[in-house]
Formats: sequence, structure tokens, C-alpha cells
Amino acid sequence: MASTRVRRWWRRWVVLVVVFSGGVGSGRTLAQSQPAEPPPVPAVAAKEKVDQAPPQTPVFAKPFTLGVTYYLMSDYVFRGINFSEYDREGREDLNHQMTTALDVPLGKDGKLGTFGFDTFFEWYGGQEALNGNGTNFQEVDFTLRYSYAFDPIKTKATVGWTDYTFPHVTGVGDKDRTNEWFIRLDHNDAWLWRWAGYKGEDGILNPYVLFAQDTGYILGQWYEIGVSHPFAVCKNLTWTPKVTFAFDGGYLEPAWNLGHGRGDFDYAYTQYGMELKYDLTELLHLPPAAGSVFVSGQLFFNDAYAVQEGRHAIQDQLFGGLSVGWTW
Repeated sequence: MASTRVRRWWRRWVVLVVVFSGGVGSGRTLAQSQPAEPPPVPAVAAKEKVDQAPPQTPVFAKPFTLGVTYYLMSDYVFRGINFSEYDREGREDLNHQMTTALDVPLGKDGKLGTFGFDTFFEWYGGQEALNGNGTNFQEVDFTLRYSYAFDPIKTKATVGWTDYTFPHVTGVGDKDRTNEWFIRLDHNDAWLWRWAGYKGEDGILNPYVLFAQDTGYILGQWYEIGVSHPFAVCKNLTWTPKVTFAFDGGYLEPAWNLGHGRGDFDYAYTQYGMELKYDLTELLHLPPAAGSVFVSGQLFFNDAYAVQEGRHAIQDQLFGGLSVGWTW
């Protein structure tokens, strides 16, 4: 009888042990084959995470761009003519120049083009020795222009009108003022170099063509073809060599007070130039709303065409200077 009870309890314990062992073993296998999913984040906690995300800094959108640049130049050379050179000058009398440029985009993102207004001011320390006039304020220019980018042909066209005023000129009739209209085409030639494996969007030679027609007392034409390319020397420092080919259409001789007798089309000069420019914006820790500041140095050499030299219209010129500017 006792042995019968022992066997009965023994069977019950074996069954319990087997069931318990199977349940524990199957649970461990499920946990190993399927990792437990993280508990869902409560809606309140998710909202807190969104609220704690750092706010993004809005991009400062400028309704227009404005630039002001001051130049300190060894000579004032415009279209091959040196307007700041006189006999026995000796040490160079410096030229102080300032330019401003205002650009207003038309339409959304400038889709309708850009309207611009520019000014130029020139002050020459040796003006009195040059023409006997006591004022050193040599020239003031005002330019109105309109630009439009033709994206399919990668070309920006600019048409404009410039008024030139010479405050130092007195008592010589209408030669204290002249004006001209002009057209300029700037082309992005990046597409031209795809065959060589170039994949950038910036141009390589960045050619431009300029035509200007004087409608004041000069009544001549002026033509230019130029190329340039900026090279990044290091961070914020850019070196840009330039070459300009200039053509005279009866402009130089009347501009240099040699009369209106010639209207021939001749080659004027080749100008070789370079500019070294450093962007100070990062160094000065300027925010985008404050614009950017730069300094630069320029050096130019005009190689005059022999025929023009024979007419005493222009000569070879080596000149340069420094500038500091702000753009916004």
C-alpha cells in the first residue's frame, strides 16, 4: 500500500518537472530567435523630444545686394589712357578711387533679370600739376544697367548707360562731360570642357565681350574681349589672372584730346593682369546679415599696339594698387 502511494506521487512529480522544463526551454528559444521589441514611446515623451530639438537658423534673404570698394592705385588708366601722368612726375602721385554697386533682382529669385546702379569716384593727388587746376577731384561716373541670364546658352547679357563727369575740366567747352551706352556678354564655358573630364559648374576661361558707343564729345566705339579664371590658393584666398584684348573704333584720339580726325578700327592693346583677393568675413566672424569684407591687390600691364604708340594715343603702362571692399 505504501509502495503504491510512493509510485503515484513519483509519477505526479515527474509530470510536473517535464511540463515545467518544456515551458522554460521553449520560452528561452523564442527569446533567442526573436529579440524583444522596445516598448512604444508615449506620445507625451515623443512631443518632448520634438520640443527639445535645436531650432534651425533661418537663411537671411537679401532683397538686394550692395557693394562698396575703395582703391589706392599708382595710376588711373582707363582704356589704355593714363589720366594721372605728367612730365617729370617723379614719385607717383596716388589715385584714390571708390566704387559702389547696387543690384536689385526683378521677379522671384531674379527670374526677370537684375537692375543695377553703379558709381565711380576718382581723386588724384597731382591733378594741379597735370592741368593747372586746383581741384584734385578728377572724375565722377554714374551707370544704369539691366542684366538678364539666358540659361540655355549659359550667357548673361547686360545693357547699360554711363555718364562721365570731369570736375577738374573748366573753360574747354563741352569736354567736361560725356556719356555712352554699352552691351556686355558674359559666358560660362564649363560645358566646353566636358570632353576633358571637367565636371564643375564654374567656367574655365569665363570669356566676355564688350561693345561701347560714346554719344558725347568722343563719338567713338570701344571693343573688348577678355578671359579670366579664379584659382583657390588656400581657404579664403583667391588668385585670378586676366587677359583683355582691346580694340579702338575711333575712341582714343578724341578721348586724349587729339581731335576727331580718325575713325579707323585698330587694335589698341593687350592687358595682362592679376588679382590676389582675401575674404576676411570668416576671420572677422561676421554673420550673414552683416555681409562680407575683403582685401585685394591688383597688378596690370598694358602692351600697347605699335600703331597706337606712334600716334601718341597710348603707351605701355605698368600700374597696380590695393583695395578693400564690403558687400551685402
